[in-house]
Amino acid sequence: MTAERTITLLVAVALAACSHGEPIQSWQREGMRVTLPNGPLRDLPWRDEAYALTADVAVPLGSSLTLIVDCYHGELTATVDGTRLLDIGDAGVGEHRYLIGPELTGDGRLAIRLDTDRELLSALGFGVAPRLVPGSQARPTPVARFNRYAAIIELGLIFVFSALFGTLYALDRRRRDDATFALGSLAVAVGPLWQLGVLQAVLGAWAASALGIAICISHVAVLYFLHFGFGAPAPPRWTTRAYAVLAVATPVCQQAPFSAGVIIVVYLITSVAFFLWASRMLLRIAHVGPRRGDARILMIAIAFTALAVTPDVLGELFGYALLHGAHTVALGAVTFPIAQALVLVRHQVERQRKLEHTAAELQRQVAERSRELSDALARLAQPATVGEGRVIDGRYRVVRKIGAGGMGTVYEVERTGDGERLALKTMRARGAPDLMARFAREAQIAAEIVHPNLVSVIDIGIADGALFLVMPLIAGGSLEQARARFGDAAWATPVLAQIARGLAALHERGVVHRDLKPGNVLLAGGVARIADFGLAHMTDGEQTLPSLDDAYAATAAPLTRAGDVFGTPRYMAPELARGAHAPAPSSDVFAFGVIAVELLANRAPFAEPPVLARLDGRTPAAATLDGVTHRELLARCLGLDPEQRPTADELVRAFSA
Repeated sequence: MTAERTITLLVAVALAACSHGEPIQSWQREGMRVTLPNGPLRDLPWRDEAYALTADVAVPLGSSLTLIVDCYHGELTATVDGTRLLDIGDAGVGEHRYLIGPELTGDGRLAIRLDTDRELLSALGFGVAPRLVPGSQARPTPVARFNRYAAIIELGLIFVFSALFGTLYALDRRRRDDATFALGSLAVAVGPLWQLGVLQAVLGAWAASALGIAICISHVAVLYFLHFGFGAPAPPRWTTRAYAVLAVATPVCQQAPFSAGVIIVVYLITSVAFFLWASRMLLRIAHVGPRRGDARILMIAIAFTALAVTPDVLGELFGYALLHGAHTVALGAVTFPIAQALVLVRHQVERQRKLEHTAAELQRQVAERSRELSDALARLAQPATVGEGRVIDGRYRVVRKIGAGGMGTVYEVERTGDGERLALKTMRARGAPDLMARFAREAQIAAEIVHPNLVSVIDIGIADGALFLVMPLIAGGSLEQARARFGDAAWATPVLAQIARGLAALHERGVVHRDLKPGNVLLAGGVARIADFGLAHMTDGEQTLPSLDDAYAATAAPLTRAGDVFGTPRYMAPELARGAHAPAPSSDVFAFGVIAVELLANRAPFAEPPVLARLDGRTPAAATLDGVTHRELLARCLGLDPEQRPTADELVRAFSA
């Protein structure tokens, strides 16, 4: 027996033990026999119309009875022998309860008539057969109490979590995943408001439309939550537009013939498709990426949600309330917010642990820095050997070599303190002050500018006379290694948007990367991060920082002498042929344009790098952009006049739209 069937059976047994009475299953409608409970496709009319059900029931003479309808979400009028009965039930949660006095049972028979108007709220039919219970039942049934209290608890938790994540976004506008999560949670709140009858009391017949619109909003919010929080692909424009059309069409279709069943079927298909897509995205993220643990928590929440909503979904499909009218969908609706709160707590615990570890590291570094620097100066000329198993600086055990760049070699290491896997970069050569300064500059930039689309630096130090820096381990490889996907515009567009965001963060702080290329963009879990700031140029306003270009002017060759050409020619702006002194952010925009054409069209925009033509005294040829999306914008990026190129912020807006 599966877990789902076990839980369903236990809940059904518990609720059945709390209920009693004789169900009335055989009814008449316009001379036709109708069996209750029934679904929307059986016996009852598919179209919107008023109808009546009648039943002739034998009862004890002169007895007091209660007619109970446990699960019918709509207006319902009951009469016995022409006498209208007062509904004292909790109609907001689908319970209707009518007291029948002994004066109506004097002849031992009851002619019961139920009148209703088939529309969207009542389109699901009778989930449980009406029943006659001996005596006067003044209190709500256990099912009604469960539905009401579950909805109240759900509503309270939703507002708490919406306020929590909304406040987090208000305090830090970069947390767009928290904003979308808060919006989605607020939209879900329409569900318990409907279950409690509040929505119907406020909006009347339009309550069902509000419920449908809320479903559309919650689905779109979750799509963007997975995009902002987990690096999943951004929802295609047609998806959001389709949801917008569905939200607008719901109140319109509600007034049309045959609307009830059509709307229900459309929303069921939409919800199933959404659930499958979200599960697929989380499964992919749970397999690889920096937030694997968070995705696994949410996957467990989705599994529990599916388990909890299954009885209600089956009830909507077939009209039979599997749990005697109890709606467990409320339990599933709050599972996702609770899981996200657990993720938030997990992040806080991890952050606290890292802060404690960082504090201990800083204390140790302060105590040893003087000794390390003096030892390093004496040993600069000694060769450095790094092999698997070696422990660097007593803290980082080398696991394997990952790769090598122009100035450094990168290793995967394990931090001995907590076992976390990181990336450690060491200089490939020593003794040259300008190379050491470039290496230190990379650490300075990566440590000062924290952004989701930039590779950060966790630690820097000197071990055995060699400089090293430690970064998070990006497990997905570089954009250069993903060339097999070049030409896939749907994949490339969100990647370019993320590269543009990282570039905008650098330019905002006065940093020009100068070596932007696919090999310096790392990909993991759908997130692109710019790396390798060894050739970067930093300014403070209009002035170059003294610690960079001018620091060695008096004693050694400057880091970026006029006339020097640094970078990869294929991605270099033509104006850099004049020399590397004081490069402008527009040169990075040029490199972005080259990368964008490669990603979107799987070809280079130039037959010959423009910088090489300039070095040879020739005028560079214009870029070839036939068939490339964002053609006008990329033409500006690749223009020969740097003043006409767009800013990184413009690129962010264009590729994020």
